[in-house]
Amino acid sequence: MNDSSPSLDLLRRLYNSAEPVESVTWDMPSFLAGYTLHDSAFVEARLTERDGLLILIDWDMHWNRKVRPQYNRLVIGLPVVYSVSWSQGGWRQSTLSDATSQRLTEHERNQMLERGDIDLGAFQGSRDELPPPFDDESLTRTIIEWCNWTRLTILHGGEARLLCLDDAGAAGELPRDVTEHP
Repeated sequence: MNDSSPSLDLLRRLYNSAEPVESVTWDMPSFLAGYTLHDSAFVEARLTERDGLLILIDWDMHWNRKVRPQYNRLVIGLPVVYSVSWSQGGWRQSTLSDATSQRLTEHERNQMLERGDIDLGAFQGSRDELPPPFDDESLTRTIIEWCNWTRLTILHGGEARLLCLDDAGAAGELPRDVTEHP
């Protein structure tokens, strides 16, 4: 990995506790209940074993008026990722149509175990750094869809780190309330 890559710098800003906290810790279902990725442009996704999944979005500010319009770059960091699935659409296009996210119930997690969706050999018990997905009460499925039927499906832990930036890289506020900026 190139240590000067923009993605690596964003990962540091999301997760480095030595710097002032710029990102907001949230869960994806709550975030997507208040904001939308509709008509936004997908820029990049980077998956690393250590830092999880980083998703960069050029945010369509028409639909996200709770954020000041100059902070149109959205960075989503998912530190605990169990699986990522990409399904490519019929043509190349960066425009997103929608995103959904929901926490899985205990019944849904048990079904994953019964169906064999999880390779039990990957989990060794007390030596594991991560819990098995079926034991993670915060287990969440987030689906990001493009206008060309491309789909990114992520099974992840409940915590998401979110950061919105302007063109110069300065962080902006990501309000949790429902009031909009004028």
